[in-house]
Amino acid sequence: MASKTSAEMRSQISRVQVWIDESSWLPAQQKFLEAGSGDYLLIRYSDIKINLKIDDSRFKPDWPKNDTKIKPRG
Repeated sequence: MASKTSAEMRSQISRVQVWIDESSWLPAQQKFLEAGSGDYLLIRYSDIKINLKIDDSRFKPDWPKNDTKIKPRG
């Protein structure tokens, strides 16, 4: 699947609304409105934690041992 350019995304999403929690100044939810159709995607945030110490191993791939690795072209 090819990724979309910024211009393509702007033509599909007409507006983004963000609700901010006044007590913490963190986002509470976001609403992405699709251009033309009136459809939307609503994302609600909960249990947000900031400045956590996250182990580096959480960001490393954990591939099965029998997988074949292929170098990307380009």
